[in-house]
Amino acid sequence: MDIETLVSILHPKVLEKPTELLAKKGQRSFVLKEDDRDAFLRKIFITDCSENTYVVKLDGGNFPDMKHFLRCEGGICRRCDYLIFTIANEKAVILLVELKSKNWEHKEVEEKFKASQAIVDYLTSIIKHFHERTLKLDFRFILFHATPSRGMKTSIEKKVLHTTPSKFLKRPCHDEDHISLNILLKSTN
Repeated sequence: MDIETLVSILHPKVLEKPTELLAKKGQRSFVLKEDDRDAFLRKIFITDCSENTYVVKLDGGNFPDMKHFLRCEGGICRRCDYLIFTIANEKAVILLVELKSKNWEHKEVEEKFKASQAIVDYLTSIIKHFHERTLKLDFRFILFHATPSRGMKTSIEKKVLHTTPSKFLKRPCHDEDHISLNILLKSTN
């Protein structure tokens, strides 16, 4: 399966088989964390994960900083917070996830998703050149943002599948919300 090939080339320090598993009705879950001390959207639980679900923390964690070998102009060194690799309907799916506590701008989030997708493209290129395999991956782009205060309106596009960096899912949530991976894979804005 394509996920196993992708996972096989990643260093164990970068790749996380979720360590914080919750034994809640037999569900496999993991936690996405925001390390910024000022953040008030600090933790989200992703539930209903299969054994073939893996996570890479791109922003922070053990993933190399792009500024060590790229000129960081035009957003190319930005990264989203997490990559989630999983299988859905017998297809390999990569979810690119960004967490935002405060105001966010569409362009900034889109740049993070584009740069992060380029990282995945690089990984698939390595597999193509060294393993002579072409991976078929589906992408989902998801922004979790803190639920606005009462009286504030959110602008959410309807009926858009979140498969490109510019058309990402904007999912309002609270700190420590539990969100099903299955819903994220199927949902539209």
